[in-house]
Amino acid sequence: MEETVRVNGRASLVQDAPWFDEMVVQGKRPILAIVVDVDEVYFYCAKAFRRSQLWEPETWPDRSTLPTLGQILKDQVSLEKSVAELDCDLEESYAKTKY
Repeated sequence: MEETVRVNGRASLVQDAPWFDEMVVQGKRPILAIVVDVDEVYFYCAKAFRRSQLWEPETWPDRSTLPTLGQILKDQVSLEKSVAELDCDLEESYAKTKY
């Protein structure tokens, strides 16, 4: 789907609410949620996305020319681990803690 929705309003972070129990996935209850008080909603046609070619993978940069998240973290935060260790830890975390 190429059409998008713009929402104007205020967002806040919530650490606990009665409805968190309804959001349990694979036995895990969320620890944080975003609540949005919506003032206005606008629908946008797909023209801008089509012009930008945002959804066309062949226009994306070659991932091998970009830094990994591990490299970005290493560059921005004082961490003792190597880039390879950070990237490996991230991949393990993605596999184990999707929910």
